[in-house]
Amino acid sequence: MIRILILNLSTFLLLSFVSTNVFGAEEKTDGEKKTESTKEEKSDKKKEGDSLHDLMESIGDDFKTAYKGIKAKDATKKADILKAIANLKKNAEASKKLVPHKVEKIKDADEKKKQTEDYKKQIGVLIENIDKLKKKVDADDWDGAMTLVKSMSSHKKKSHEKFEEEDEDH
Repeated sequence: MIRILILNLSTFLLLSFVSTNVFGAEEKTDGEKKTESTKEEKSDKKKEGDSLHDLMESIGDDFKTAYKGIKAKDATKKADILKAIANLKKNAEASKKLVPHKVEKIKDADEKKKQTEDYKKQIGVLIENIDKLKKKVDADDWDGAMTLVKSMSSHKKKSHEKFEEEDEDH
């Protein structure tokens, strides 16, 4: 009886060790290289047919990438920052062609049209700011870029208050 218990315990420990250290390590290194996408790769994959929510998540991810590089004033990451800014613009342009769910639910046609136009105007402002941000980063104007990023963040909060439904993730 004790031999069986010791044998079972030994087998369990051996399998736990092997699965955690051998398979887990392989999965982690292979998974990092093969299956896990970075935020930049995810945003690169966004297409105009994606949902507005998906596009906005990508915009958020790219905005964070750009913000971190700009905040650090890290010229070595300039290419990554510019790539994030390019993705920002691409996804903002795609999102301009869509309408938020909150606006889609409006029953009054005139109000719906007004809110749709306002949404598209706000996305237009975002696109203009993305273009300005690119110019500032191209010129290594890190302080100017940071000022613009802060302004864009404030604009985002106001727009989300108006167009994002309460139960949506940020």
